[in-house]
Amino acid sequence: MTIEGGGGPWFILALLFVGTVAINPIGFMGGGWDDWQYLDAARCWREYGPCLPHNHWQGRWPVIAPIALLTSLFGENRLSVGLAPLIASLWCLILLVFIGNRIFRPPVGFFAAGLLLCTSAFAIQILDPAVEATELALVLGGVMALLQWRRSKSPIWPALAGLCFGLAFQVRETAVVAALFAAV
Repeated sequence: MTIEGGGGPWFILALLFVGTVAINPIGFMGGGWDDWQYLDAARCWREYGPCLPHNHWQGRWPVIAPIALLTSLFGENRLSVGLAPLIASLWCLILLVFIGNRIFRPPVGFFAAGLLLCTSAFAIQILDPAVEATELALVLGGVMALLQWRRSKSPIWPALAGLCFGLAFQVRETAVVAALFAAV
């Protein structure tokens, strides 16, 4: 993978990302919402290790494990709870740039990432422990691995693609649709 498009588009995308987080720092809301369910599951992981799920929230371990790890390292606060979704959101944007630029040439990937970032459903959840950013990051990781496999033919790339798609399916079953499209 190479940094396609030079530094200017990356700087603009980074500035847009920081601006979006600055004007919309909602993050963890609690009070029985989904984010509270994931935090509650992460608390179980911190205290006892991986816990058997008692509901569908607790079964989404690719969302829960990073929250458990980060809150155990940095203490439980709004920032540490929002760090995993922040990283997943940033990873989504970076992968979208690489995929869009690889398939359609620059600057298409930058435009796609900028549009995703300006989509309210994405922007609102940048700091919110939810499944969407993690699922999308894993799906895009699988697509990127398949694109790399077409270029290099190394056996690591289909294995990595399968791992990413499998983890995305662990996050939410709807990821199977993306995996089927990528397989075709």
